[in-house]
Amino acid sequence: ARSRSYSMKKLLLLLLTSFLSTQGLANIGDVYMCEIVNGALIFKDSPTKEFGDSHIKFKIEENSIRLMFDVDDESKYTTLNIIKDSKPYFNDDPYDFFIASSEQADQGEFLKFHKGNLVYSNLGSSTAPSVYMMSFIANCEIL
Repeated sequence: ARSRSYSMKKLLLLLLTSFLSTQGLANIGDVYMCEIVNGALIFKDSPTKEFGDSHIKFKIEENSIRLMFDVDDESKYTTLNIIKDSKPYFNDDPYDFFIASSEQADQGEFLKFHKGNLVYSNLGSSTAPSVYMMSFIANCEIL
C-alpha cells in the first residue's frame, strides 16, 4: 500500500510540474510523435503498473485532436475536442497551448498540450465493468 501511495504522489507531482519546451508552435494539420517518459496504469484491485519508453501520435485538427496509440495504424484513433476557452487569446497562434477532453460522453479522457509537452489521463468508461485510471507525460516533436 505504501508503494502505491508513493507512486501516486510521484505521478501527481509530475502532473503538477510546469512544462518548459523548445518546441515551436503547433498548427492545424500538424502531426506530432510523442515519447511517453512516465506513466501509470491503476486498477481497482491490482498493483499500479508504471510504464514509459513508448510512443503515441496526434494530429491537430481545427477544433479537435486525433490521438493515435498505435503509431503504425492511423486508422485507429480517439478524438478529443479542444476546449475553446483553453486557447490563449493573446497569442497569434492559439494552438501552442490547449486542453482537450473526450468526444464520447461516457469517457473520462483529458489532455493538456503545451509547446511540445503533453499530459494525458483516462479515467475509463463510466459503463465499463472494470475501474481503472491511466495517466502519462510525454515529450512531443512535430513530424
